[in-house]
Amino acid sequence: TNEKLGYIGREEGAAAHAICLIETKEC
Repeated sequence: TNEKLGYIGREEGAAAHAICLIETKEC
């Protein structure tokens, strides 16, 4: 469903942001 896809997208976005912060601290 669109809701499930939206949830997965938020999870992936949060993970990507965390990795970016850890690696570059410029997010």
